[in-house]
Amino acid sequence: MARGRGEGSVYLAKSGLWTAAVALPPDPLTGGRRRKVVRAKTKAEVVRRMRAVQLELAAAGDLPAGRAPTLAQWLTRWIDQDVAPTRKPATTADYRSVVRTHIVPAIGSRRLDRLTAADVRAVHARVAAAGASTSTAAKVHRVLRAALAAAEREGAAPRNVARLVKAPPSPVRAPRAMSADEARAFLAARAPKGDRARWAVSLMLGVRQGEALGMTLPRLHLDAPAPFVDLARELRRVAWAHGCGPLRAGARPCGRRRAADCPDRRADVPAHLEAERVHGGLWLLRPKTVGSLRRVAVPAALADALAEHLAAARPTRFVFESAPGLPVDPRADHRAWRAALAEEGLPAMSLHSARHTCATLLLEAGVPLRTAQEILGQTQALTTARYQHPSLAAQASALDAVAGAMT
Repeated sequence: MARGRGEGSVYLAKSGLWTAAVALPPDPLTGGRRRKVVRAKTKAEVVRRMRAVQLELAAAGDLPAGRAPTLAQWLTRWIDQDVAPTRKPATTADYRSVVRTHIVPAIGSRRLDRLTAADVRAVHARVAAAGASTSTAAKVHRVLRAALAAAEREGAAPRNVARLVKAPPSPVRAPRAMSADEARAFLAARAPKGDRARWAVSLMLGVRQGEALGMTLPRLHLDAPAPFVDLARELRRVAWAHGCGPLRAGARPCGRRRAADCPDRRADVPAHLEAERVHGGLWLLRPKTVGSLRRVAVPAALADALAEHLAAARPTRFVFESAPGLPVDPRADHRAWRAALAEEGLPAMSLHSARHTCATLLLEAGVPLRTAQEILGQTQALTTARYQHPSLAAQASALDAVAGAMT
């Protein structure tokens, strides 16, 4: 029987039902072919349904093929399309690790539309059986809940079952911070050892490690009437991603498992970030928005320490370099911090504790919350102060109070 124009693939199946198939875009997860199948008792009805699908496809750009994806497939799509384009590479890598290590092995094969609260509890049980910390258990639940919330919003899942299960308790731990006396003694002891300026930047400005290591000479203005530094860029280690194409039958077109070995590898840098490769896997990253511009005042005590460092080290591009023109590797920086603490008889603490030290001293000095948030580069702010921007003079006064406690 001849098909009418525009009817597409229409045929009478062995079941006695008229059947039509509409081609869909390739599967974003596997690259495989997909189609939407509709059935009816009459040819006219199946043609009507097929044309409705074609119109819906033209308007939406894509449609579900019928069978819901597995949770593992959805998680891959969610991270690639929702998380990676908007989060920092380190955050995306952390999400992938949580999914790969804890969620997929437990319930990854389950269909997204058939998940239950029992599945969520199965994830909790697996995390507990692995001996993971309470903070890891809480993180796993947060990632799963966020992924299922996206699935619910997009209609891929009928409801977010992670909301039905109580999240594991997050540990309440006060972050370790140095006292003013400890910070003062530490910096004084490091002066003859050549690394006082590096640790003073973290302790007196409260910057993140990537911000400190990403500081370049053109962005450090010690000769300005109110010295300041532009901290919009961060030094980050960025993972490689496959550039050869999507998975096909569980394998990449290049045949390599590791993205670093793919001939067409690309840096897994989110589209919202400007990126400059510096050395190896180290990149300078900067958000593309005007709001990403961030200048922080440099208090007098820190300006003096930095001036001494620049005169002695004579860097060529970065304020802190491992070799001419090359930044300090973050891993080496962490090792140097731990070694410095041990040498001065201080308890072990993360480099992030230097940021907590600055924040604590800012609060103790009575610095307004908005000024402290601006100094620390925190996005959460009081609604009434959303459009207030403390001047460099206000920042300098606040940071002088912090630096003064250490000198």
